[in-house]
Amino acid sequence: MRIVTGRSAMVKSIIILVFAGFFGIFCIFGFGDKAAASAQGPSPSHTDAPGEDNCTACHISFPVNSGAGSVQILGVPASYFPNQPIQITVTTSELGANAYGFQITAIDGTGVGRGTFTLPVQSQPKMQIVNNLVGGTLPRSYVEHTEDGLFTIGQFGSNSWTFTWTAPPQTAGQIVFYAAGNGADGFGNPTGDYIYTTTRSSVPATPTSVTIAGKILTPDGRGVQGAKVVLTGNGVTRNILTSSFGFYSFPDVTTGQSYTLNVQSKSYRFASKTVFLISALSNFDSTGQE
Repeated sequence: MRIVTGRSAMVKSIIILVFAGFFGIFCIFGFGDKAAASAQGPSPSHTDAPGEDNCTACHISFPVNSGAGSVQILGVPASYFPNQPIQITVTTSELGANAYGFQITAIDGTGVGRGTFTLPVQSQPKMQIVNNLVGGTLPRSYVEHTEDGLFTIGQFGSNSWTFTWTAPPQTAGQIVFYAAGNGADGFGNPTGDYIYTTTRSSVPATPTSVTIAGKILTPDGRGVQGAKVVLTGNGVTRNILTSSFGFYSFPDVTTGQSYTLNVQSKSYRFASKTVFLISALSNFDSTGQE
């Protein structure tokens, strides 16, 4: 029998500690069963949406929503238009936590995932998109943290993740967003972590006629007189000349559509501007370049 002593024993002890640490991390930051969950991202379908579990399936110390923290879904409007891009932020809060995780999905009244998630470009991605069939029949997409998205730098008590959800091409009735958040103590095991869930909903919006207006400006902020302003969208192109102070206005523009504004001037160059119109715009300005 070989006895390990001295430096060899110390190396062996370090290896065992590192392995144990990684094993603990795999469970502490996951939202599914202990074998599948990991710091690289939770197992899908643990947002507490219909047909799903929540993170207390692994994090067993406290009942869901029993702590002093929370998970919040910010940016979801009361109503949505088809193809509307909506910026959403999920924030997990837990005073004293050392790491934070989340998972979110959006489903219609039949339980099917609706809309498309898009993530910002990051050199070290803090989020990822995963897909799953709930009950073997209901397709759903999820946004969730990555390993780089677990930790904050110089911030304590919460962590936030921001991404875009684009509504489906056709209205799909009420859309409900389900999110779960994990405020973890960082001790490397499934105990001591607080799990939170929340929902937000949005219903189809009704298009209305509003006004798009603004001012065409020189590089130093003066109004440009007589510039041609062209508005394109909803299958229609309209144009108008600016007033003596650079103002323009397009009445009777239908909401729920994307519109592009172009400006033509002999003296300045203007970049195109595009907006998804959800309400009246009174300051859709454009500043020229030399």
